[in-house]
Amino acid sequence: MRHLLAMALFVCVTPALAAEPSHDVETALRQLNEAFTTHNSAAITSLMTENHTAITPWAGKQTREEQVATLGDLELDEYTAGAMTFTPVGDDGVLVGYSLKMAGTFRGTPLAPHSFVTAVWVKADGQWKELLYQETAVAP
Repeated sequence: MRHLLAMALFVCVTPALAAEPSHDVETALRQLNEAFTTHNSAAITSLMTENHTAITPWAGKQTREEQVATLGDLELDEYTAGAMTFTPVGDDGVLVGYSLKMAGTFRGTPLAPHSFVTAVWVKADGQWKELLYQETAVAP
């Protein structure tokens, strides 16, 4: 009987625990995406790790500081993230994947309208922060 009770508790509690980081990461990720559309450099800096790396088809490889420095070159008319998948990586990491519809320019060059994003988020100082952002242009 104890084994059944323990198993029932495990089944009932595990999804709630697993969902919590996904919800927190998705909230932080959406805040970061909004910060790019509004050019909010303070929010961008606070939601990325110090050693953050971004790799995009439009700007190549950039550090957090390089991304903030080139915000004025980025014009986003649309940045719409699709359904997200969350894969835990250890205790304090999450791999996120989502499709992306985007419209705008970087240094006057149009951005790819359809991409797939893979990002790694880690918990640092009690807050979820993006460590790596990889954007790949794809066919619609």
